[in-house]
Amino acid sequence: MAEMTPEQETHTFQASTGRQLFGGIVIVATCVILAVVTGVQSWISIWCRIVFVLGCILFALLGIRCARFRVQVRGSQLIIRNYFRTRTVNASEVRRITLARVYMDYFSYSYYWVPRVHLAGGGSIRLMALVTPGSPRAAPHKLATTVEEILSLLGVHSPI
Repeated sequence: MAEMTPEQETHTFQASTGRQLFGGIVIVATCVILAVVTGVQSWISIWCRIVFVLGCILFALLGIRCARFRVQVRGSQLIIRNYFRTRTVNASEVRRITLARVYMDYFSYSYYWVPRVHLAGGGSIRLMALVTPGSPRAAPHKLATTVEEILSLLGVHSPI
């Protein structure tokens, strides 16, 4: 078997694989339990059961997708797996990656930092696999280091 050159190597980045995997498993397990419970209830109409099972299947697919969140750099391509879509972007299309503070958690009043890839065509893509909790004043050092590593692997020299 031939050795892989550094250009062919795949580098994978995720903020917290355990939390995403746990969330995906909880969503799938909840769907299975609810589908079994509604299957036992005889008073629910067949159409309600069908709609509910289809909803559970879609919800389970979202759970599986959440467990697969990641950002990969393979050669000169950036592969982004988010909630509903996987995007592959060439390094030549990436202009910069910025870090934005987002207030997401209404129960513990937490701030999260979300990297966003800005493209040459004017659009942008959030890197949901790298969402990291942090202080409201400065992005976590580990997240900034990860973004710098992604930019260097892509060969893009742009400030964060």
